[in-house]
Amino acid sequence: FDTIGTYPEGRLVILSGLLEMFKSTYCGTECGLLLVEHTGSPNKVTIFVKVAAKGVEPSPNQMKALPDPFSKWDVVICLNDGTYAYIDNRITVTGRICKTTAGEPCISSITKIESAK
Repeated sequence: FDTIGTYPEGRLVILSGLLEMFKSTYCGTECGLLLVEHTGSPNKVTIFVKVAAKGVEPSPNQMKALPDPFSKWDVVICLNDGTYAYIDNRITVTGRICKTTAGEPCISSITKIESAK
């Protein structure tokens, strides 16, 4: 987590952590969530997960569309193997380094989301 900012944009990375969410977020075709190194850790990175169409069950490596309003209990991610992950679950994402509008490192173009061992 502490070296992710040293990698160039576009580099493929695999990162494991706890799934968290922002106090508020905007979700369109992708939704910004947080991957945290461990509970209480200041080491966090934003991940952008593809969102399924409203009313459609998510495919592997997608999240279910959020209702309005939503709570953390509404965040459902379909893992690569078809099982589901929720907020506070440990996951591993495979994606590419990007930068947020604030210039912070993030992960987008996610190709695989798995349960972390």
